[in-house]
Amino acid sequence: MQKIFKVFLLIFFFKVLISTNSFSKILQQVEENIDKNAKYIFYMHGAVLEWGGRRSQDYRYNDILSELFSKGFVVIGETRNFVNPNEYADKVASQVNKLLSAGVIPKNITIAGHSKGGLISMISSSIIQNSDIVYINFAGCGLAGSQFERGTVEFSNSKASRSKGYLISVYDRSDAVSGSCKVALDKMVQTKSKEIVLEVGGGHELFYKPHKDWIQILVNSANRSF
Repeated sequence: MQKIFKVFLLIFFFKVLISTNSFSKILQQVEENIDKNAKYIFYMHGAVLEWGGRRSQDYRYNDILSELFSKGFVVIGETRNFVNPNEYADKVASQVNKLLSAGVIPKNITIAGHSKGGLISMISSSIIQNSDIVYINFAGCGLAGSQFERGTVEFSNSKASRSKGYLISVYDRSDAVSGSCKVALDKMVQTKSKEIVLEVGGGHELFYKPHKDWIQILVNSANRSF
């Protein structure tokens, strides 16, 4: 009985150790001590967390970050206050350049986000301009005629032609807020790109939590298993 108790005690402390290490590896920004052999994912949430309110309570951003970490990545993400997408994209680019300067290879860097975070990831591709980095825009292109279309149109008209990398657009067909990024992708002439339309359901809120269908797309892309 005593031996069984000791075994359970060891298992408990082992789980605590893993949990502690996992928490420490979900970063708000790139650390000074950079592991150049690690794989990095920047993941940015949607504007609903900037706005606050009831809907923001359903957004499980920390669960998403934890799920990505559990797949073996160094995950970088922070809960933002209201930001200008272009200015925040500059911040992301600065952190990516820090990784590159430390010897992290571009193929080990992935930049992704949902809704406004997806738009930011797309904008950052026009600043970083590295052909080997993957950018994923989850439901970040507003439907034509909607109040959310403006950011996509502005990017398409002023920045898309400067983008480099591999841009993946993902949205669910049931989404009543966001849709195809074709207007932007058509002008991103220096990028490789593809668009994935999911049939999961759940609308824009599908990406509020770590659903396996879109998480697997992100994990596969970060591992360059397209």
